[in-house]
Amino acid sequence: MRSPIRILITLLLVLGVPTVSFADGESDAQYKQGLAFKQQGKVDDAIAAFEKAVAANPKHGMAWASLGHLYKQKQVEPQKIVSAYENATAVIKKDKTLWSNLGMAYYRNKQVDKAIEALTTACKLDPKDAEIRGNLGTIKRQKGDVAGAIVDLELAVKYKPDDPNYQNNLGVAYRVAKRDDDAIKAFKKAIELSPNDPGFHFN
Repeated sequence: MRSPIRILITLLLVLGVPTVSFADGESDAQYKQGLAFKQQGKVDDAIAAFEKAVAANPKHGMAWASLGHLYKQKQVEPQKIVSAYENATAVIKKDKTLWSNLGMAYYRNKQVDKAIEALTTACKLDPKDAEIRGNLGTIKRQKGDVAGAIVDLELAVKYKPDDPNYQNNLGVAYRVAKRDDDAIKAFKKAIELSPNDPGFHFN
């Protein structure tokens, strides 16, 4: 004779009612525990809990995102950070911050082409984010795409004109492009915004 529980589960499946697996329940419990540890400043315990969460459910995007953040904070090997954000963005596809974090993780792992791809995705999700534009422009310049770098850095300056770093990086890109007058204007603006930063005085 079939047990009442099995009969109930079968009935729910027939009716199309979603059921929560034990693994999903375990994953969510570990994720919540990780959040609690994180709030208490217990980073290692939080990482252990989040790792258990993704072991129970490899598609737990928020747990992967939290791991990426904490791995970066702990300065673990770059590939672990990359993998965490890759898994996060595979599930949570429209979060500009996750794509931006993935892009910078690729960059620190010397995967420049993938960094540009991820940051470009982040830009598409929020074209007016100055930080993403600034990072993308700087990496493009280092890659040799000076024209593309100038486009992104000009937009970074447009969206956040009071940031001296964007002005300075734009000046560097202009200088590489032999646009010396524009470079001087950008460097002067950076100094005007942050006169006590010695780095801006030696361009």
